[in-house]
Amino acid sequence: MNRSLTRVNYRALPQGRLLPPGLLRSMLTDTAPTAGSAPPAVGYGLGVYVYATDCGPAYGLGGTAPGCLTFALNSRDGRKQLVAHTNWSLLADTGIDEGFWSAFQRGYCDRA
Repeated sequence: MNRSLTRVNYRALPQGRLLPPGLLRSMLTDTAPTAGSAPPAVGYGLGVYVYATDCGPAYGLGGTAPGCLTFALNSRDGRKQLVAHTNWSLLADTGIDEGFWSAFQRGYCDRA
């Protein structure tokens, strides 16, 4: 997979450059609460998760499997984007590692 193309598509999607406006609106705003998912996911709609960050909602995907944890998030306007992967994760679905999420948010929200 071309990583540059993937970053461009992840940025273009929430800006409305890939899908018709109605479909994008459904993906990003007609979301269902993620009651069964581990925080920080707060909503899910048509293939995109909504995550609560310290600097507002972020859109994208995140996930874990034994031995890895990955997040790829974007702001709605496409100005903020961060993809992070670590080769450590809990084997049980007990939520995201606090240290990883804290570091991720520092990078995503442009805070020192």
